[in-house]
Amino acid sequence: MNLTPVRTTSLMICVAVGLVTGCVPPPTSPDLQTPGNLSLDMRRIQVDLNRQEQQIKQLNERLSAAEEQLTQQRQELAEVREAARSATAVSPVQASTPISQPTNLGSSQQAGLSPTEIYLQAFGDYASGRYPEAIAGFVTFLQRFPNNSYASNAQFWLADCYLSQQQYNVALQQFQKLLDDYPRAPKQPEALLKIALIQQQLGDSQGAQETIEFLKTQHPDSDAARKADDLILP
Repeated sequence: MNLTPVRTTSLMICVAVGLVTGCVPPPTSPDLQTPGNLSLDMRRIQVDLNRQEQQIKQLNERLSAAEEQLTQQRQELAEVREAARSATAVSPVQASTPISQPTNLGSSQQAGLSPTEIYLQAFGDYASGRYPEAIAGFVTFLQRFPNNSYASNAQFWLADCYLSQQQYNVALQQFQKLLDDYPRAPKQPEALLKIALIQQQLGDSQGAQETIEFLKTQHPDSDAARKADDLILP
């Protein structure tokens, strides 16, 4: 049906009047949000930001701990290397053996090595992530030289080998053995901190808190005590 110009004009006028009077609803945007919805979205965004900030903080703490441990390992490795060079029992061939190579030495081969060499090889395996070989080396060292000046350190790294393999119960026993057998060990504070971390991992929050309190009481000025302040306990 064809509309005359008069009818077309009348129809347009009716539509315009309807828009003004509210008879015809105005067009709405599907993206238009009420203040309440905007507030809810903002709260959700803030929660997500807080969660991400917490995750970043935890990652930074882990990175700092890893960097500090790496520095400690390098320092100790340098000290042991220096001791190995100065030890009269080390032959030129043995001293030139790089520690980065696997050391799967049998008991007959280890029998001819000095305490420093055995410790150096075990620590080299530990630093390279060869934990089973490191465990074997540290165990041999501790069995043969329990009173050596490196014995308490060997016990600490032995426990840390188990911790690195997530064998938490064994690691807990080995760190406790360090506390019991070497009460004056320089790594006592760090061992207590590791124990608290293991207890937390095993769900023993109360035990972890008690260990941290003991650490702060016995070694208040230690780096481990300061690290304990950053632990997030439930």
